[in-house]
Amino acid sequence: MSGFDHDYETETEAEADTEADAELGEGLVKRLDQVQLLAYSALALLLIMLGVVSPRTFVFVPAGHQAVMFRLVQGGVVTDRIWGEGIQVIPPWDTLTDYDCRLQVQTLDLEVLSLEGIDLGVTVSVRYRPNIENLGYLHRDIGEAYFDKLVAPEVEAHIRRTFGERPAIEI
Repeated sequence: MSGFDHDYETETEAEADTEADAELGEGLVKRLDQVQLLAYSALALLLIMLGVVSPRTFVFVPAGHQAVMFRLVQGGVVTDRIWGEGIQVIPPWDTLTDYDCRLQVQTLDLEVLSLEGIDLGVTVSVRYRPNIENLGYLHRDIGEAYFDKLVAPEVEAHIRRTFGERPAIEI
């Protein structure tokens, strides 16, 4: 073997090694592209899931409000705990119902009869707020429309009874 042949073989081996390295590099780049695509897909899926679940998981209870939880899996309305103001974190399958616990005013227009049977138009303003300690029971037994179902009928009955016991001249 001459020195020339030896140099030729060395150059051929070097070219083969370079080609192998290039193929390895291309394979590695393809693999990295696949991993990157998979990572971006997983991140996008996670963000979509978070976007769907987030509004039900992170619930904001405004100032002056309290919330009652309905647990879908664990037995219905929670009556022994109230969720206060601020951001509350709950399981996405449960729900928080918000109640305004500040002093509220509603106006009722009523037709009542006096003691003599005279028809009178009366406007009554009612100030009310829910009892926070009983908020869970209020939610479970009556619901969010508690003013229309409980407060207004009680006030109306009391006003009718009071006005019905008095003559029109006193009213």
